[in-house]
Amino acid sequence: MFPEAVTRIDGVILAGGKSSRMGQDKASLLLDGRSLLQQLHEQLQSHCERLYVSGDYAGFDSIPDRMTEQGPLGGIASVLEQLEDDRWLLFWPVDVPFEGAVVKMFTRYLGQQISWDLLRLNRSPLPLMVHNCERVREALRLYLESGQRRVRGWAEQLSCHTLVLPQELENINTPDDWQRYRMKQRS
Repeated sequence: MFPEAVTRIDGVILAGGKSSRMGQDKASLLLDGRSLLQQLHEQLQSHCERLYVSGDYAGFDSIPDRMTEQGPLGGIASVLEQLEDDRWLLFWPVDVPFEGAVVKMFTRYLGQQISWDLLRLNRSPLPLMVHNCERVREALRLYLESGQRRVRGWAEQLSCHTLVLPQELENINTPDDWQRYRMKQRS
């Protein structure tokens, strides 16, 4: 059974990863004296009824990852298992800078009756909006048990709606990405 309408959205910042390509915790990278996690939390706060952080971060409403070595899907699975059923969750990675236009694309469905489990973007696997229900959790559990870890692959197993994004979102994965992003912010 699908939800009747999206009435509320809770946000989840995905920040529990190892940041192996960066060589340090991406959530703690500083720009203008504030971490990426702090900045993203402030930016998303007004768009979400409740806001959580996937990972173990003091000072935030954190949900530690129960599954390790599973990439973003491990964090998503941990959150879905621990939060209230029948809620819509906007998952936003800490290494993807905030884009207000993208949040508006997701939240325009508030109050509407929809028949999907997931709203995703055509060009970027994350962020995405997920309906937390047993069907979605079970599909994710089975997908991870099969050894798969791709967000797009999991999304394709669900009833999903794709939002058209004209370009890919910026993603800060490596020290070079971080340098480019910092230079862009200062110009």
